Amino acid sequence: MEILNRRLSFKKGEKIYIAVKGNVKEPRFALWNDDGHILDKTPKTENGRLTVELDGLDVGLYFFFIGNDDENVTEQITVYQNEYSSPEFLRDGAIYHVFVDRFNRGGKFIPRDDSVYRDDWHDAIPMFPEKPGDPIANNEFFGGTLYGVVEKLDYIKSLGVKCIYLSPIFEAYSNHKYDTGDYMKVDDAFGGDEALQKLIDEAKKRGIGIMLDGVFNHTGDNSIYFNRYGRYDTVGAYSSKESPYYDWYFFDEHPDKYECWWGVKILPKIRPVEAFRRYICEEVLEKYCKMGVMGWRLDVVDELDDEFLCRIAKTVKKYGCYLLGEVWEDGSNKIAYGNRRHYFHGKQLDGVMNYPLREGIIDYLVWKNSDLLKNTAKTLILHYPPEAQRYTMSVLGTHDTERILTVLGGEFSGDKTNKELSKIKMSEKEREFGKKLLKCGYLILFSLFGTPCIYYGDEAGLEGYRDPFNRRPYPWGREEKDLVEFIQKLGSIRCEGNFGGEVELLETGNKSFCYKVGETLVLTNMDENALPFELDGRYFDMLDGKLYDGEVTVPAYSGCCLKKI
Repeated sequence: MEILNRRLSFKKGEKIYIAVKGNVKEPRFALWNDDGHILDKTPKTENGRLTVELDGLDVGLYFFFIGNDDENVTEQITVYQNEYSSPEFLRDGAIYHVFVDRFNRGGKFIPRDDSVYRDDWHDAIPMFPEKPGDPIANNEFFGGTLYGVVEKLDYIKSLGVKCIYLSPIFEAYSNHKYDTGDYMKVDDAFGGDEALQKLIDEAKKRGIGIMLDGVFNHTGDNSIYFNRYGRYDTVGAYSSKESPYYDWYFFDEHPDKYECWWGVKILPKIRPVEAFRRYICEEVLEKYCKMGVMGWRLDVVDELDDEFLCRIAKTVKKYGCYLLGEVWEDGSNKIAYGNRRHYFHGKQLDGVMNYPLREGIIDYLVWKNSDLLKNTAKTLILHYPPEAQRYTMSVLGTHDTERILTVLGGEFSGDKTNKELSKIKMSEKEREFGKKLLKCGYLILFSLFGTPCIYYGDEAGLEGYRDPFNRRPYPWGREEKDLVEFIQKLGSIRCEGNFGGEVELLETGNKSFCYKVGETLVLTNMDENALPFELDGRYFDMLDGKLYDGEVTVPAYSGCCLKKI
């Protein structure tokens, strides 16, 4: 049996229609949610289809069974009611993810006495532990700043970007800044508050919004709030039970036994008491939203409870912000720590990070089989409400993954040590084939549902294995120019509104992935042989301008982006 619906998400009060291809005896329909059984119904049977109509349901996540014991379909229904308007500034654009210290130097860099300053920008290998999970200081800096981002705004805009997502910028000991030291201060190493304001203002002139990384589940132990090492002139939670911040943390035995994020001792986990929630929503978020920040990416959002998340959304949505959550699975039905999440029901997130789609695209490009990608795309289209589809952030690489070029063309990392991985470089043959696959991957990323995100340097051909090798400095002056130009072309096509329609997946073999998005036809081929495809008229390829009449042949390991004329 096969579900025939294009979508299974409905607005509150909207009539619900379910259609399944199948012809079974004595079919039945059952509906339930996490609280239990709701109703039973006998489906209509006609022309080899089973159909069910339901009156509108209240906001929530539901599950249904249709068929009989021998043949059936079980799926979910998402019912939502959007309380906030969509982030229109991002429509038809892309996101650019900047790891600030490694993107571009600019302005005055102020190194700390307790940091290591690296001057070898090109071909540098960041400091690495002997094996993943071993302690590492992360106190080396290459000198990238927010002023450096300002200097490259025109380049970023040329990629079709309408939002820059910054890795954490608040004062912190490390180069990655996920160990927050002071939420109310932009780190001096990045240029301070003045540099952020300059970036916001200059980006706005170019139609680009700035999105910050909100790390509200833990702080650093070297922070104004915990103050384990006495760096700050405050009474931190580590110093005294009388500290105003003591209740913000989980102490088993004060001061040295406390709960940490994933056991990382330098990241004491936050206990989200009312004082902390009020501080984040009424002071931290308000400060940066008033400066002009247009988006927030919430780190480990699964660890923020619904009440806190709704409160964050209510705060930032007053300013029209884009609200994104770090989720690695299907965001419509996520269960985290035993609780069903409600990200897409209308009061929380605009979107999540689309790691499932990343897995599907990589599986297709590496193994030359589109089955996982087709199933993933179909499932997410069914499950996600239209606005969540549009504003979910689709990625091929992030600061938490291996560089996408390495994944597609490089040697498999396997059980290699960090020392071994630090020395591996792709051959010219590997790079050329990896680039070919990467172009195809970016074509899918930019044209399929969601908002595409470029991890800085992926578009320039940066390679590297797991953290920290995926955080090398941007190769200014050494970019793979053909790859940059290809993504600039995709960005231009996207900004012109060619990828904004409803997606229809086309039936093709498992070595290809083809679909219509609005009036645009996207064909990709991972076979070693060319793929002939019949057309219903005359088309031109928006990537290279070639004209086709009645048929197009897609070369091996490539794709085309066709518009009817």
